[in-house]
This record gives sequence, C-alpha cells and structure tokens, in this order.
Amino acid sequence: MDLFALLLKIYFAVEGVYYKACDFLQKLRLPVYSLFVNPIEKRGIPSFIAFLFILFVVIIGAWAYFSTANASSQATDVQVIVYGPSGDRLDDATVTLLKGAREVASGTTYLGVVYFPGIEYGAEFGVRVEKQGYEPASQKMFAGGNQVFRVTLELARQ
Repeated sequence: MDLFALLLKIYFAVEGVYYKACDFLQKLRLPVYSLFVNPIEKRGIPSFIAFLFILFVVIIGAWAYFSTANASSQATDVQVIVYGPSGDRLDDATVTLLKGAREVASGTTYLGVVYFPGIEYGAEFGVRVEKQGYEPASQKMFAGGNQVFRVTLELARQ
C-alpha cells in the first residue's frame, strides 16, 4: 500500500467517526444535520472539511488570544501626576518608581505628568516624588491596568 492510499484510508476513517458523532448529536435532538451538515453539503463542500477548517480557525484564534493576553498582562503603563498644595500641576518634579530598594524607573514631570511604559503588571511599587522647595512624598502602588497615580507635594518648611 502506498502513502496516498494510507492517507485516504485514515481520512475516511476519521470522517466516519465525524459522521457517527453527528448521528449521536442528532439522536440527542441537537439539529446538526439541518443547521450545519446539510446546508454546507448542499453547496458542494464536505461538511467534515468545513468542520476541520472551523476547528482550525478556533484553535488559532484561541492561541492568538491567550498568547497576546498573557503578553499584555505582564506589563502595564503607569502615569504619575504631581500636584502642588494649591492643586496646580508641578513641572520638573523628579518621580522615581522603586521595587524594594531598587530603582525601576525615573522621570521628570512635564505639565505635572510623567509616564512610565512597560511596568511589571500587578507588582507593588513605591513612588517617590521630589522637587526643590517642596517636601518629598512617597507612597505605595500596585501597577495594573494603565493606572494614573496622583501625588500632592507640600511646601518645604523653612
């Protein structure tokens, strides 16, 4: 028996299992023949091939969804807005993200805002904000879901 004949034999065996599964579902009063098999086969397309194609698309779609969901859940974007005591946004404040004692990212505010892309999702961070003429401020945060954190600085005591 050559390879082509073997592959045909395997195909028809698997196709037979497919139609037995359709018969079983039909006996359970699920209208597979009237809703899926017959409309496709009336167009000259084997329903088994259509089923394999749909199964392939669903598997690829699930793989793409879960692989991108996993990748995007590992990092998030964090935005820190720094305010002064009167509620105005402060420029040139140094904002540092700390994980434990290690500095993860640092930036200077422009129009009161500093943006940190690609921060580890779900991790606990410390935010330290410093600006000349103001008391330094620190707070804890959990990075997740493209969050915006607001920090208010108080004027330095003289």
